[in-house]
Amino acid sequence: MAWVIKNDPDISDHFPIPTETMQLFDDCEDGLILCKLINDSVSNTFDFHVLNKPTSHKPLNAFQITENNNIVITSAKGIGCLVVNIRSSDIAEGREHLILGLIWQVIRRGLLVQVDIKLHPELYRLCEEGEMIEDLLRLMPDLILLRWFDFHLKAAGSQCHINNFNYDVNDSENYTTSSINSNLTNVPFHPSKRVISINVLNKS
Repeated sequence: MAWVIKNDPDISDHFPIPTETMQLFDDCEDGLILCKLINDSVSNTFDFHVLNKPTSHKPLNAFQITENNNIVITSAKGIGCLVVNIRSSDIAEGREHLILGLIWQVIRRGLLVQVDIKLHPELYRLCEEGEMIEDLLRLMPDLILLRWFDFHLKAAGSQCHINNFNYDVNDSENYTTSSINSNLTNVPFHPSKRVISINVLNKS
């Protein structure tokens, strides 16, 4: 999110947003940051020309802010976010839990949209016995990501199996174990360079 803010001339004056305060929610009130974040997650979600932008001489009025926030809600819904409990006034008033929930959904959507065989042809390796690539592509992106995680756990010698990204990864053991697998990244990773032993994890 910081990268989006820093590199966009329309909102870069907000960078950096301090993490020890509630300023993020104040900065999101006019809808610009949220709109930019949505378009970064899923390109060409809307036309930037429809956004109201303040100038050094003329800040946005309440009507223009409402218009921007309506675009936020419509665009977020368009990319698959759940926005039934969010109104434009909630954003304008800086309601923390609603804004934070929306940001989380937008970022999650942007990450999952990259789980695509066209972007990552190596995903074919996740096909199970008797399964065609078409069968794999019928799965939801988050299910493909779970299968990808399990693939690396198995390759790392683990007997674990995860069904979700909540309780099954709370202790970070599975994250650590899967990172030991040399196929997790494109960087060669010799077993002798392992920082953490699987045996240590098993004892904990």
